[in-house]
Amino acid sequence: MKRSIKFSLLLLVLLFSFTIADDTEEKEETTSVYCETPVDIMLVLDHSGSILDSQWDKISDFVDELMNKFKVDYLGAHMGITQFATQAETTMCLTGSRCAIDMGMEEKPDIGFTTNMKEALEVGQQEIEDNGRTGETNHHIIILLTDGHDNVNTGSELMEAANKIKKAGTSIYCIGVQNEDTDKDQMMATLNAISTDPTEDYVEYVEKGFDGLKTTLGKIVDSECSEIVRTKCSSALILLTLLVLFHLYHLIAIYKEKPLAKNVATYSHYTLILFIFLIFCFACALANSDSGKLEKSLCTAMIVFLSFSIVAVAVVTFFLWKNRKQNVEKTLGISKAGLSTLEHGGQTPSGMNAFRTEETKTNVGYSELKEHLDGQFMYGDENEDV
Repeated sequence: MKRSIKFSLLLLVLLFSFTIADDTEEKEETTSVYCETPVDIMLVLDHSGSILDSQWDKISDFVDELMNKFKVDYLGAHMGITQFATQAETTMCLTGSRCAIDMGMEEKPDIGFTTNMKEALEVGQQEIEDNGRTGETNHHIIILLTDGHDNVNTGSELMEAANKIKKAGTSIYCIGVQNEDTDKDQMMATLNAISTDPTEDYVEYVEKGFDGLKTTLGKIVDSECSEIVRTKCSSALILLTLLVLFHLYHLIAIYKEKPLAKNVATYSHYTLILFIFLIFCFACALANSDSGKLEKSLCTAMIVFLSFSIVAVAVVTFFLWKNRKQNVEKTLGISKAGLSTLEHGGQTPSGMNAFRTEETKTNVGYSELKEHLDGQFMYGDENEDV
C-alpha cells in the first residue's frame, strides 16, 4: 500500500512537470498550433525552371502540413492550387478534399520557365472570386511561394495587380525561399511590396531553403487565423492515462490475490486515488478549453472513465463493508447464544445445529468460533462435544 502511494505521488509530480513544460513550450513548434477558421486559401506556387523535382516534393510536404494546420475539409478550410512560371494555371480549384489537392500538386503543366508573379496573383484571385465562399466569417488568403522575383512584368504592374487584390479583401502572404541563384534583396523587396501590411507578419524569408519551409507554418496561422487553437497538456494526458492504467492493474492484482471480503480498506484507498485523478483530469480539461478536437475528446473520455471507475469502486466498497458488518453481527449473535447455553449448564443440540447452519452462511469457521469460546469459558467434560 505504501509503495503504491509513493508511486502515485511520484507520477503526480511528473504530471505537474509535464504540464509546466507544455505551457512554456516555444510557440514555434509546428505541432502545437491549429486553426478552426473556415478560410479559403489559394496556394500560388512557383514552378519555374529554378525549382527542381526534389524541391517540389518538399513543397508538397509543406502543403500537406498546411492542410493539417488549417484543418482542410468540406466544412472547414478550403484550398486550391495555382502553379506559375511564364504563365499561371490553376491545377486544382478551391476544395475541401485533401485528395483533390494532392492531385493538383502532382500535375505538371507546361507553363514555361520564367517567373510571372503578376499573372499568378491574378489567376489565384480569379479562382477565389469564382469559387470562394462568401459571408462575414469567411476569409480569403493567397499564399505566394517563390525562390525569385518577377522577371516578366515591371514593378508598377505587379504592384497594381497586388493592390487590386488586397482592396477586394484578400490577404496576400508571401514566402521567399533561399535558392542557389536567389538574389535575396531583390526577392524580398518584391515580396514586401506586394504583401499585406504589416510586412513583418505577412512576409517570411526561409534561409534554409526548401528544407525549412515547415518553420513558417506557425507564423502563417498566427497571421491569418482568427480562431487559433493551441494544444496544451498533451503530455499530461499521456501521463494521466498511464496513472489510471497502473492503478487499475494494481486493483485487479489485489482482487486476485486476496479474498474480496478482506479488501474494504484497499478499495476505499483506490476510490480516493481515482477521485484525485478525476480532479486532475478536470484541471486538464480546463487547460484544454481552447485546444483541438482530439485533445478535448481525450479529456472528456478520461473524465467519463474515471467517474465510472469511482462509482464502481465505491459501490463495491459499500457492499463489502455491509457484508462484513452483517458477518460480524451474526458472529456476535451466535457467541451470545453459546454463552447463554453454557451459563444454564445445558446442551442445546438444536442450537448447535443452528450454529452450524449459520457457519455456512458466514466467513467465520465453526472450529474457529469454538476455539474462541473455549478460550473464554472452562467447559466440563460433558460439554466437549459442543
